[in-house]
Order: sequence, then C-alpha cells, then structure tokens
Amino acid sequence: MTKTQRDSISPSAPEKAQSGGNEQTVHLVGEPETWAKPPLWKRMWTAWLVLVISLLGTAVAWQNAALQSETAARAAFDLECQRIKAAITHRLDTYQVILHGGRGLFTASKSVQREEWRDYLKSFEVERRYPAVRALGCIERVELSRRKSHIEQIHRSGFPAYTIWPVGERAESYPIVYVESFHVQEPFTLGYDAFTEPARRAAMERARDMESLTITGKVAPPPVIPSRGGAADVPEPSAFLMYAPIYRKDQPTNTVEERRAALRGFLFAAFHPATLMEKILGQESLDIRFQCFDGDKTQTRSLFYDSAAPARSAERESPPLFAARTVIQMGGRPWSLVFSTLPAFERKLDQITPMLVLAGGLAGSFLLFGIVWSLTSRAHALELAGAMTAEVRLRDRAITASHDGIIITDSTHPDDPIVYVNPGFERITGYPAKDVIGKNARFLQGTECDQPALQELRAALREKRACRVTLRNYRKDGALFWNELSISPIRDERGRLTHFIGIQNDVTDRRKTEEAMRHVQKLESLGVLAGGIAHDFNNLLAVILGNADLALNDSSLNASTRNYLEQVESASHRGAELCRQMLAYSGKGRFVIQRVNLNTLVREMTHLLEVSISKKAVLKYHFADNLPSVEVDATQIRQVIMNLVVNASDAIGEKSGVITITTGAMRADRAYLNEIFLAPELPEGDYAYIEVADTGCGMDAETRSRIFDPFFTTKFTGRGLGLAAVLGIARGHGGVIKVYSEPGRGSTFKFLLPCAPAGEEKTAGPVLPQENWRGSGTILVVDDEEDIRTIAARMAQTMGFQTLLAADGREAVSVFQKQSKKISLVLLDMTMPHMNGEETFREIHRLQPQTRVILMSGYNEEEAGARFAGKGLAGFIQKPFKLNDLRARIQSVLENRAA
Repeated sequence: MTKTQRDSISPSAPEKAQSGGNEQTVHLVGEPETWAKPPLWKRMWTAWLVLVISLLGTAVAWQNAALQSETAARAAFDLECQRIKAAITHRLDTYQVILHGGRGLFTASKSVQREEWRDYLKSFEVERRYPAVRALGCIERVELSRRKSHIEQIHRSGFPAYTIWPVGERAESYPIVYVESFHVQEPFTLGYDAFTEPARRAAMERARDMESLTITGKVAPPPVIPSRGGAADVPEPSAFLMYAPIYRKDQPTNTVEERRAALRGFLFAAFHPATLMEKILGQESLDIRFQCFDGDKTQTRSLFYDSAAPARSAERESPPLFAARTVIQMGGRPWSLVFSTLPAFERKLDQITPMLVLAGGLAGSFLLFGIVWSLTSRAHALELAGAMTAEVRLRDRAITASHDGIIITDSTHPDDPIVYVNPGFERITGYPAKDVIGKNARFLQGTECDQPALQELRAALREKRACRVTLRNYRKDGALFWNELSISPIRDERGRLTHFIGIQNDVTDRRKTEEAMRHVQKLESLGVLAGGIAHDFNNLLAVILGNADLALNDSSLNASTRNYLEQVESASHRGAELCRQMLAYSGKGRFVIQRVNLNTLVREMTHLLEVSISKKAVLKYHFADNLPSVEVDATQIRQVIMNLVVNASDAIGEKSGVITITTGAMRADRAYLNEIFLAPELPEGDYAYIEVADTGCGMDAETRSRIFDPFFTTKFTGRGLGLAAVLGIARGHGGVIKVYSEPGRGSTFKFLLPCAPAGEEKTAGPVLPQENWRGSGTILVVDDEEDIRTIAARMAQTMGFQTLLAADGREAVSVFQKQSKKISLVLLDMTMPHMNGEETFREIHRLQPQTRVILMSGYNEEEAGARFAGKGLAGFIQKPFKLNDLRARIQSVLENRAA
C-alpha cells in the first residue's frame, strides 16, 4: 500500500464533525470542497479509484486465504517427509545390531563353527524380525600361501565341491565361507571372492580402514558357476550390502596400517532395497511419492526404490505441488531421498475457501465500481463513500485480525521499504509498526540466519516471483525464532510489479517438537543397541567373573596367582559397571524399586562425596523440610548424585569453588515442562528434586546441546557415558533433568523425580547369605552358552548340589520329564534358541507346578522379569554373578519353600 493509498482512507477532521464524531468516512483524493455535482472525468476517476482499492483488498484477502491453505498442506508434507527419513535411519541402525553382535562373536573366539554362526542368527529370528535381509554371512581373508589349506579345510567340513571363484591366483582372496540365505541357495555363493567386484571391494576397504560399518551402492548378485545347476538361472534383483570388519584380537588396530595387518575378514548383510523400504513405509497407501537413490545424484540407474506404482505415477500430468530432496549418510555412503506430492494429496488442498473469497471480493469490487460510476447526486456520492468505507474497513479488520504476520513492501523503491505491517507482525517480532515503516525487512536477520534460505529469498525478489522459505529471524528482544515466510508479487493492471506481500508464520514450537522427536528416536535407537550390547557383554563377563570367583575359593592358591585372579575379578567388576551404565542409558537400568527420602539418600553419601571431589572445592547442603518421598532405585539415584557432583568438581578444576546440593519439591506446570528438552510429554504434577550447582567454568550453548549425547566428553579421560546414563535414569524413572549454565558463571543441574503417593518409607536391606551354607538335591542348569552352563553347575556343586545340564529349552523340558522327581531347583536362561526362557518356564510348570525356577539374564530384573509377573517365578539373578550371589539366591528360594 503506497503513501497516497494510505492517505486516501484516512478520515479528516471535517468528516468527523459531519458524522457527529462517531462515524468516520473516507476522504477521497481530489474531492471538492462542496457537494456540487462533479465533472464527468472526476466521477470516472473516483470509480476507478474505488475499483483499484477494492481489487487490492480482494487480492490481499484471497492471497492470505490461499497461503493459509497451502501452509497447512506444506506442513503435512514436511512432517511426512521427516517421518519417512527418520524411519529409514532408525530401521538401518536397528539392522546394524546383528553385525555388531556378530563381530563380538568372532572377536571372542578364534574359530566360529558353522553351526554356532547359524544358531547366533536364529536367535535374532531374522526372517520374522528383519524381513528385508536377503542373506547374512562371513568372509574370510585368505593369503595365497594358505589358499590350498583353506580349501581343504572347507572340504573336510562337509563341502567337497567348495572352491574360491572366480578362478585365478591373487595375493589374497576374500571368499564367502559362511552364509545364511533367506532367498537363494547357499551353494551358489560359497567361495565367491567379493574382492573381485569393484563396488564390493571399495566398501570392504572403507570398512577395513575406518574400523566401522559401511554400505555399498546398488550391486548385482554374484555370477553363477555353470556347473552348479539351474536353480540360479532366475537372476536375483539388485541389492546393497553392509560390511563390518573383523580383526584379530591379539593385534593393535590404532592406525590404518595396523588395521590392514590385523584384518581377519568381514561380516556382511545383503538387503533388497524395495523390500526394505516397503517394510519401513508399511502397507498404507501414501499420497506422497517417495524415491530413494544411491549417491548424491538422482539418476535412473541409481534408483533404489520408488513408492509410486506405474498406474499412480502415470496420472501425474503437471508438476507436483510440493517437492523436497535431502541427502543422508548411511554407512559412509550418501543416499538421496526425493519426495513429491501425488494428485491424491493435492486434491485434499482446501481450494474452496480462497475461491469463495476471490469470487466474493471481485463481485463486491465491480458492484461498487458500477454504483460509483452510475451515481451523480450528492446523496448517492455520500452513500457510495459510506459503502466503500465499510468495504475497506472490513478488509482492514480481516487483515488486522489475522494470526499470521502480514508485511507489504514497495517494490517501486530501490530498497523495497516496508509500507504496511499488521498486528500479527508486531506480535511475532515485537517491533511496533512505527519502528519498521520505511525500513527494509533485513533488520530481522542475524548471525545465525540460514544462508541458503536467504539466497532463495533474494533470488525470488530479483526474479519478481513467489517463494516460500523457513529461516531464523530475531525478535526485538534478541530472541531467535523460526519464521516460515511466503512472499508473492503484486502487479498493477499493466502487469508491472508494484509491491510484495509477505505472510509470516512463527513455527518455532513446531521445529522444537520435530527436533525433540528426532532426538527421542536417536535415543531409542542407541538405547536398543546399548541394551543389546550390555546383555551380550554381561554373558561374557559371567564366564570370566564366575571362573575367577571359583578359582579364588581354592585354598591351595599361592599369593601370586591369587593377586592375578583378583585383578581379573576387579576388571570384570568394572566391565559390569560399564554394562549397568549402558543399561541405564537405554532407560532399562532400574533394578530394585523402593520408597526413599532424597534428604536421607544425600546424607548417607556425605562422606563419599567429600572424598570424591577436589580439595579446592567446598560442599554445601540445603535440605528442604517435609520433603515428599519418591519411588526409585536408590543405587541408581546415588549414581546420579555422584556423577553430578564429580562433574561439578571437574568444572571447578584447580581453582577454589563451591558445590551446593539442594533438595526440594515443586509443582511443575505445563509451561515449566515445555521449557525442558524432552520433557513436554511428562504430566503436570508434584516433583521432588536434587539440585547440584557449582561455581566452575560453565558451558556455552554448543556444549550444552551435546552434554547428554553418549560418548561426548570434554575431559581428557573418560568414556562420556556419565550424563548420558543420568538422562537414561531420569527417563527410566519418569523424571527429567534441567540444565542452567553460562560460560564463566558455573552450572546448575536440577534432577526432578515424580513424588510418590502418600505412604510409609521403606528401606531395603540386603540379605546376607551364610558363607558355609550347603544344600542337597539336584539342580537343572539351562543356558545356551556352554561356558555359563559349566560355571553355574560348578558353583552349584560347590554348595553340595548335583547338577543336570541342558543347552536349550527343548532339551530342558525333555530332561525335566525324565528327572522331575529328583530336581529341586531350575536355573533358567532367558534368551535361547528353539524354545526361550518364557516358553520353557511354562512347560516346566505345566509338568510340575511346584517346581522352583530362578531366572538368569544379562538384562536387569525389571526388564527380564516383566514377562513372568504373576506366574510364580521363584527368583532372579543378573549376570554376571559371583558364588556368594548365587548361594544367597538359592538359599533364599529353598528356605522359603521349606517354610
């Protein structure tokens, strides 16, 4: 709106006087002093002015309605694109668990037998839980010097036709030696040297040198050896492969040269891209076309997947309404994801409202034009002015009432100054209209404004076209907000550009929600991985710790050997502690829940905290009176307090400082929870808290954003799991942690836990076993890990029991059917092939309901025992365990039965 146009609808003092001061009328530019009949040319000028003003108002109203409809559709499109992208990343991270676990299996053993590899894969139920996997296998590195002995070894293992192919002598070969295939027959891939194909070789070399998982581009299946029959005449579709390197555990792998020398082979997984994407996207009919390309370019030959069926893609006659493209890194290789709307999506766009606004505005505009053109009398002129004023005021009120910000700039001026902003703009930016009229809108930009978005906006202004961008802007108080801006050109009747109109939408809350959702998905993905690794690692530690504990109970040990074993036991305990931290990070680390008072918990740790911090730091305590109790695992809350206090001491460093521990209770409403990252989903209510504040170095914004990431640390030493575990413990207990920090001004960590219902506090005291207690009878030990079976049986025999062993659930049920009368107790593993712990427990209780069963698992009691709630499980013991731990558990179970 130009200055002349703005002046043309401003009421004057005489006009107010005429209406008694209550009703304003429009002062038309060029209106005569008296109400004599104006000349014909002046009547025509007035009519055209009315038409121009009415059409301008109609254009603004129509553009606003169309943009609001398009904005809603764009938000739905962007959200669906983000969901698909997150689902792909999450699913491939989940599939990596198989190869990570397999690396552990091969690293822990010098020789893995074919049946061991097959049983390991069966434990994952690949065909049911990972349907996109075509094959899983192992590749061995074979030097030329041992090629002959390698082939003879495979012949002896039951494959007399095995050979390394394609034929030819090479300095070293990488044949497939184990493969579990779910779509093709194994004999057609055994012995294939994957290094002879460039795409496979490039991915394997990257995995070897970087010591990480890598992914190939789209590759064809291996060529078929003609002598092996016709079963492979039907070619398999193209796939991509994921490789994980295996190194010799007795050789260093710190440099690329050391990793190449220590390489033992690779584990690989083959995927069918179309099947993978279909399982990720589900069976629902999408109104968005999704294409996945291998690499950072969208070329037909690199197409992995296209969600649009030929029939649906054929109906596309015009360019899509929305399209987006992004590149993600998967296993060191870029994938291009391309999204575009289909006609079914675009038909849902609300086009009725804008057309009604446009039609109504045009009809009203031409009606006013006709009336002004035809009327010649003073009374008719006054009536026309009132009607025009009401029409303009109506449009002005509509623009003023808009929740979105509206800004109009004058494109006839070189600097594109602002000529109008509505109250929505003032509310979003904090700038009053009087401070921005005449300025260029670039004052909203700042140091963190997105350069690509700015370049797109500037290009649209230069090319005089519409565009939509989302960029960081700054309010008057300096606060950053995300501005979804749509601009459109306004042209006169000759097609000349006169103005630009911009529609602003503050999407800060939506961006925060999307970012929180992505972070939660990352936490869940890493949590699954951490929990799985901790479980498998606990199984290994159970063997190490159990053997060391049995050996230490041998009175004939000499002092030197005892010292070595004690070091092994100490290192095993540290490994178990690391597993507990990983379980805590995954949110599955709660073991024993009891009602406790945080004041009591902190007071009990006073001496331990004081000896754990720097001598330059001073501890101060502020305990709240009448503090409500919380229901928590006291051991994990002690870990939280210790982590926070030690971090505070490290932040103070060598300078003198104060660490303050405060307890209290508060009412957390929705506004307070919305300010905390990952807390908006928590319910409003009463929370007790522990606050640890220090006067240390503080943190900048970048550091604060990463402190809860696993393995992120600012220390010279450390694993970076401390605060990640704290976050996992908070999530596991339904709580949250809030951080305040500024560089040079210290940090404050506030750990909130939901208050428990009113009731009596409980203190859980440990049950102390009798060190020389002995039992009698027979114990059935069931575990698919032979070493764990052996250790548990030896411990039971040390207590005076006879033992029976079973390698899986089916064997356990068979042994129990024959020996049930003499079996007084069953030690049962949770995760086993053929028949898992839950199924085995059900069958044993069906045969003999009074049988006592103690569950053994690398997971914690709450995670593993949830499936047995109310089913009569006698007890639980977590791996790894020592002789006295098992003794206490068996004594407690058997004596309770006797009572």
